[in-house]
Amino acid sequence: MQGNSRCHTLVFRTLFLFIVLFLALGCQAHAASKNEAQKKVETLNLKQLIDLALKNSPDLAAVSAGIKVAESKVKQARGGYYPQLDVEGVVGPVNDAEKPYVEVDPTLGPNGKYIGEIVEETPTDEYHGVNIFGRLELTIAQPIFTFGKISNRYKAALEGLRAAKSEIDKKKGEIILRVKELYYALVLSNMGTEAADESDDFFADIYNKVKKLLKLGSTNVTSTDLYKIEAYRAATKQFKSKAQRGGKVTYEALKKLIGYPPDKDFRLDAKELPTKLPSLKEKEKFIEEALANRPEFIQLKKSLSAKKYMISAKRADLFPSFFLLVKGSFADAPGREEWDDPYIDDKYHSADIGFVLGGNWHLDWGISTAKIDKERAEYESLTNTLLAAKRDIALQVMKYYQDVLKAYEGVQAYEKAAIAARKWIIAAISNFDMGLGNVNDIIMAIEKYSENRGEYLSSLYDFNTSLARLSFAVAEYRKGVQ
Repeated sequence: MQGNSRCHTLVFRTLFLFIVLFLALGCQAHAASKNEAQKKVETLNLKQLIDLALKNSPDLAAVSAGIKVAESKVKQARGGYYPQLDVEGVVGPVNDAEKPYVEVDPTLGPNGKYIGEIVEETPTDEYHGVNIFGRLELTIAQPIFTFGKISNRYKAALEGLRAAKSEIDKKKGEIILRVKELYYALVLSNMGTEAADESDDFFADIYNKVKKLLKLGSTNVTSTDLYKIEAYRAATKQFKSKAQRGGKVTYEALKKLIGYPPDKDFRLDAKELPTKLPSLKEKEKFIEEALANRPEFIQLKKSLSAKKYMISAKRADLFPSFFLLVKGSFADAPGREEWDDPYIDDKYHSADIGFVLGGNWHLDWGISTAKIDKERAEYESLTNTLLAAKRDIALQVMKYYQDVLKAYEGVQAYEKAAIAARKWIIAAISNFDMGLGNVNDIIMAIEKYSENRGEYLSSLYDFNTSLARLSFAVAEYRKGVQ
């Protein structure tokens, strides 16, 4: 019996340990899968990067706050069309009072008229008869005709709102351009790293060949060749190191720009930069498109229009304003007797309301005209700014247009040169293998290939960024083109 008990105990202990081990392994597997999911790297394309940058941009949020200010100015200006109500209420102490009467002397006075005297029923020496009163006064003023004071200010506020909204488009364009520049720079960094690896592979291959030939006692190579290869190979490694460092800095800048979580990583969808030249319109067409769509230009035009309306509003201030006025007052004092007499008014116990037509004309000596002169001077300044912007935008479009063509020529030229240099490398290696060439020929070919490949990548980056800047200059992003 004791043997069976011990056996059962051993079985239970073994089963218990197995369950604990199973649970521990399950937890570890779950934690590993969770960590693996957290480390999953997302692949993003250019459009996704732009959308994230626009969504998470604090600069756009700040501009949106400015639009709310402009909207409030529009509401304020529009409110000038509607009636304005002023209400004033007061409560305070007042002495009780009874209605007075007139006591007439029966004796005829001069010219056959009776002589009468107003008699107050409220004794003047009674100070205990103090009570409270309440009075409510209201005034409703409805403008009727103001010579454009209200309408011009409202139109100016509307133009100011449109100018503020153009600032959002301007900021969007700047963000999109910045994302494109960083995107192309990061792709360029990856391409530069691959190009450096390719050149390094060439150097490694020839290095191993020379080392092998030296061991075999070949007279076609010397130990000096190994030093030459290492010397030139160091430049390739340095180039790769710079490309990698630049890529890390660019990646972090892009990550912050799009508001990506710090604990997550992403990769780009593209391995190479685009090389195809899109169909370009005539330069004049680009300039016309830029002047029609650039938010800065639209902003200036709307600001100029708003200033023009403000000049008219300031000029209208020189003329009177006509209005309909409704006035009412209501007062009550429990301790005062009511007396309905239209001639004698008790301001502590009365009720009246009525309307009148009125006018208001403010005159000063030089202040209003000086304000008009100030608005006109600002209008002239904005006009000159608009003309300068028109010139600068045209020059900017022409520059970016020429930059695109120039960079594309560089792409084509250095691509051919890089292909030719690569063929040179292969030919030099083949000659070397057949004992017809030397290491110097191969080194020169690799060096030239690396140089041409670097210039090709640089031209390719300039080509794509110039296209992005040309797109920005003509505000294609306002049409949804990214």
